[in-house]
Amino acid sequence: MNSYESPENKLVKEISYIMNEPINANRIETIYHYTSLVSFKKIAKTEKMFLTDFRFLNDVEELTNAISIFEDCVKRSEGKYEEKFERILDVDIRSISGMTAYVSSYSSDPDNLLLWKYYARTPKNMGCNFSINVEKYIRKLKSKFITIRIGKVIYDDDKKREIMDRLIGAIYASWKKGNTMISDERFALMISFFVKTYGIFFKNSAFKDEREVRVVRSLLDNEDENIEFRIKNGVSIPYITAPILYDKEERLKMILNPKMQNADAVKISVIKFMEKKGFKKIDVGKSKIPLR
Repeated sequence: MNSYESPENKLVKEISYIMNEPINANRIETIYHYTSLVSFKKIAKTEKMFLTDFRFLNDVEELTNAISIFEDCVKRSEGKYEEKFERILDVDIRSISGMTAYVSSYSSDPDNLLLWKYYARTPKNMGCNFSINVEKYIRKLKSKFITIRIGKVIYDDDKKREIMDRLIGAIYASWKKGNTMISDERFALMISFFVKTYGIFFKNSAFKDEREVRVVRSLLDNEDENIEFRIKNGVSIPYITAPILYDKEERLKMILNPKMQNADAVKISVIKFMEKKGFKKIDVGKSKIPLR
């Protein structure tokens, strides 16, 4: 017996495929989180990662980059579609709220000079990164949370425009069929939802050397019971947590800041600490970057 699937659900599945495919991180085997040794110890102790409200990340163009790309695609498509559909595309995405994205950042590069300087920099260069198996991480996170995504950040503007053009095309094709079960207002809301949900994986090309992979969880504005705050540089920063879900039988790899002076002592300390936490296989080494 065939089960009925609404036009809206079909459209959501089609658009999800269009938006998911370019950010798919399944072909990346390992990702690395750059941080301080103090923060690493907290992560290992609590077995939780912070996901920060996207509005408090270091890129001032977070999400606005994707919205600008979408608006540019709409402008370039003027005259291509019927006037009624173009009014749907004219939705003011910036004014529609209701959901906030929380982000945890990683890199596919295990030894990145830019990341050492920016994210693992401390007064005594006591920074590090540690490895995470992508396949296992995705599987375990999705078993815990429905509204969580892991994906590669897209930096190339042409690629971003291609994705947004495909989004507009899919919405138009469904609208053109005369799906009366989906109102024009609903089409507009769907456009806003997908631009915001997947646009969080768009960043300015100036950041391309970071080779970032993101874990993103979206929360509705009324789901504020999960939000906590930490103080950084005098600012109260909203965040949520997600379990790191480490398999303690798999090999943990850690690389230490290239400028760390007492790396040998730190290596011994980290191995002892992680053994106490139940890890069996621990590789700790210093960055190969010859930085004075």
